[in-house]
Amino acid sequence: MMRLPEVLREAWRNVQSGASKAGWLSVALLLAITLTACAELWTVSALDKRARDYHSAAASVRVLKAEAGIDPKRCDALSKTRGIQSAGAMKAAPPLGISSLPGVAVPAFETTLGFQAVLGLEVALNAGVLIPEPLAKRWKIQRGDTLETDRGSMSVAAVFPYAEDDGRDSRLANTVLFPSLGAGMFDECWADVWPSTAGMDSLIRTSRNEGPGEASTAVSTLNPTLGLVFTGADQYEGRITRFAPATSSALGMIIGLLGGARRRLEYASSLHAGVARGDLTLIALFESVIWAGVAGLVAIAGVLLGARLAAPLIADALYGHLLVIGGLGILGAITGSLLLAALTRESRLFKYFKERT
Repeated sequence: MMRLPEVLREAWRNVQSGASKAGWLSVALLLAITLTACAELWTVSALDKRARDYHSAAASVRVLKAEAGIDPKRCDALSKTRGIQSAGAMKAAPPLGISSLPGVAVPAFETTLGFQAVLGLEVALNAGVLIPEPLAKRWKIQRGDTLETDRGSMSVAAVFPYAEDDGRDSRLANTVLFPSLGAGMFDECWADVWPSTAGMDSLIRTSRNEGPGEASTAVSTLNPTLGLVFTGADQYEGRITRFAPATSSALGMIIGLLGGARRRLEYASSLHAGVARGDLTLIALFESVIWAGVAGLVAIAGVLLGARLAAPLIADALYGHLLVIGGLGILGAITGSLLLAALTRESRLFKYFKERT
C-alpha cells in the first residue's frame, strides 16, 4: 500500500502531465454545469418577470361589486388576512366640476383609507383629493397643489400611479378620489390578492351585506387581459428545468465515466504492475477532485455572478438552488471517475490493449 503523501503526489503528477485527461474533462464539466444552471436561472427569471408584470398590471386585484351593498369596514379588514396585501372600498360620488374647465364634469369616487394601499399609496390620507397620474399630467398639477372646483378649493393630497393602456379598468385613470372614513355602504370592494388565487374570493364576498335570498356576487379581476388568476406556481412546479439538479449530476457522471473509460488500459496496467486497487482508487479520487472541483467552482462562480446581474431581485433566493446544481455536477463527475477505476480488471488488460485508439 502506498502512503497518502505518495498517493497525492502521484495524482498531482497525473494532472500536471495530462495523463488524467483533466483538461478536456474540466472544460466538459464546466460547460455541463453552466448550461444546466443557466437554463434553470433563465426559466425561473422568466417566471418571476411574468409574475411581476402580472402584479404591476393590477391583475392580482380582485373586485367585488354590489351597489350600496359593501361594508367598508369589513372590506378594509381583509388586508389583515394572510395572502391579501391590501383591500379597500369605493363608491360613486357626484361628478366634480373643475373651474378651469367650464362645462366639464369629472367622475368622482369616495374611497376608504384602505383603498389607498391598493392604489400603491403608503400613507393613508383623509384630507384633500387623490388624482391619478394620467389626469395630473394633463392638468399639470402635483401633490400639494390646489384644485379649484365647483365645491370650492381642494388640496391635492397625493397623485397615485394608474396606467391607462395595460388592460385594467380605466375608470380610475380619469377620476378624482375623495378619501373618507368609510361612513355608510359602498359599491365595490377591491383586494390585492398575492400570490394571485381565486381561493380568496369567498372571503372577499364576506364584505357584502347580503339580504335574504340574494345570490353570491361574482368576484372578477381588475385586469382580465392577463388571465383571471396567475398560474405561476403551477408553471414553476411543471417547468422542465426542475430536473436541473438530476441532469447536472447525470452529465457529471457521464463525463467522469468517459474520462475513466479512456484510461482503462492505464488502470489495468497499473494493477498488473502491482499497484493495489485501494491505491488506484485513491489516486483516481484525488485526480477527479482536482479537475472536477476546479471546473465546478469556476462554473458555480460564473452562474452566481450571472444570477446577480441578470436577476438581482431573486438572486439571493436562487443561490442555494444553483449551488445544489453545481455541487451535484461535481459529485457526479467524481462518482463516475471512481466507478471506472473500481470496475477496471487486470484480467482484461489485453482486451483493453486491443481496443485502444
